[in-house]
Amino acid sequence: MFFSLLTLLLLGNISLQSNDVFFFEGDTLKIFDDNLELQSSELISNPDKILLDEMKFKIIKNKLYLLGRMSGEVYTIENNQIKRLDKTTDHRMTINANVFVHNDTLLKYGGYGYWSQRNFIIYYDSKSTEWEVYKKRGDFNPKGQYDGLSFKQNNEIIFFGGSVVNENDRLETINNNKVVEFDFNTNSFEELGETNRPYNFKNLIGTSPEYILLADGKYILKIDALSNQVYRYNRPSVLWNYNSNKSTQNKFVSGHFFIVSRNNLGAIEYLKISEEEMFKEPVDSFPLYIKKNDYTKAYLWGSLFLLPILIFLVIKNYVKTKQLILTPNGFIIKKILYPILPSEYEILKKLIENKKLLTQEVLDVIQKNNLSYAHNIRLKEQFIKELNIKLTTLFKILEEPILQNRDENDRRVKYLEIHPNSRRFFEQIIIN
Repeated sequence: MFFSLLTLLLLGNISLQSNDVFFFEGDTLKIFDDNLELQSSELISNPDKILLDEMKFKIIKNKLYLLGRMSGEVYTIENNQIKRLDKTTDHRMTINANVFVHNDTLLKYGGYGYWSQRNFIIYYDSKSTEWEVYKKRGDFNPKGQYDGLSFKQNNEIIFFGGSVVNENDRLETINNNKVVEFDFNTNSFEELGETNRPYNFKNLIGTSPEYILLADGKYILKIDALSNQVYRYNRPSVLWNYNSNKSTQNKFVSGHFFIVSRNNLGAIEYLKISEEEMFKEPVDSFPLYIKKNDYTKAYLWGSLFLLPILIFLVIKNYVKTKQLILTPNGFIIKKILYPILPSEYEILKKLIENKKLLTQEVLDVIQKNNLSYAHNIRLKEQFIKELNIKLTTLFKILEEPILQNRDENDRRVKYLEIHPNSRRFFEQIIIN
């Protein structure tokens, strides 16, 4: 979402608020109501002929910033006219960099230029109107990226996807599979793991405060980077003609995506899609990245001195492959860990032990104190839905294994219980 809830912008005689829906179409700023009825349009003077509808937009202290994709271009709008703020030369060293805001400051990570990609963060100094290197600590340096994605919350930001240059052939672009996190508390990078499939900014549909949404062929991907989870859904029919070239304009406001697309004739059209409609047909879920744990050397040395013990462990592990083990980190099946969230582990553990579980107990585990009761109820319903998606994928069953029913004596009371057809799976689960 481009604007904070209290943002009020005055662009000449144009007044924009955070919950307004507006788009640039060429040099024209169009403002719509919540039903996408056009309310007004204003022609913006654009002497440099920059492509307003393809710029990246950020808001800092009620001021709109438009950022170019090639170098360090920073623009704003004053008196209905585009005004360039920076003094950057046309170096073309941060092409398609990742743009974000921290502490009311514009920052960039990565970007392509001269057969390589940047692997550091720079910030825009509004006093000097130049870009400067953001100092970091620690010995680890990431590979960098361009056309990548990021998700920021508080003082942490995760970078993933996009592309890097092949170090053995700098004319070749390859997928970036590294996932790194930058912590502004320590000013240091950390590698979290590796993805096993590509993710690219060019497929972006939009970003909510809790996830990133990408187009993926006949599917859409809901990426919860902080929880290391990707949820796959069938692509809504209304998005079949979606073209992500204008995705920097897409917005998420009050549970709805407002999207720029094209109709069958190629003309621009604006869409309003609720989260409920967007995520109506779940398919499966999987981790965003695999954490790297290298135990190879330990096993090699141990095998030289502890061969009898290893033989015993092999036999023991063979027995364990027949077991379904639930741990705080996830399910272990045939020695493979299928990650789940700590809150999902807690709810499953209680449900398995008690056979039934009041939905209020679910709410006690997952609720966020800064949200309203109605919003927390929606979070609870989404939590149960996504947990069922994971379980149906894991057990390879069609029906949802966790049912939500009402108490016969008090219809106001809801509880969770295991579907009769799924009880045999749950009876095999060993809680660790």
